[in-house]
Amino acid sequence: MSQKQLEAFYQKLAEDKDLKDQVSAIKGDMATVYDGMVKIARDAGFDITAEDIKQHVPETVNLMTWN
Repeated sequence: MSQKQLEAFYQKLAEDKDLKDQVSAIKGDMATVYDGMVKIARDAGFDITAEDIKQHVPETVNLMTWN
């Protein structure tokens, strides 16, 4: 993964309501959210991993409830 892939995914996420809705629909703990985001990203053509997301997400996001 490159930083550019992750940035491109987040940019697409900001612009694409359907993609954003898919991510918003993920329920569960943070590991489940990360895995769901990876699947959505890969389905959209981005090469990222859950570890990539974890390393680049501010710690405050870990405190958020996505359920």
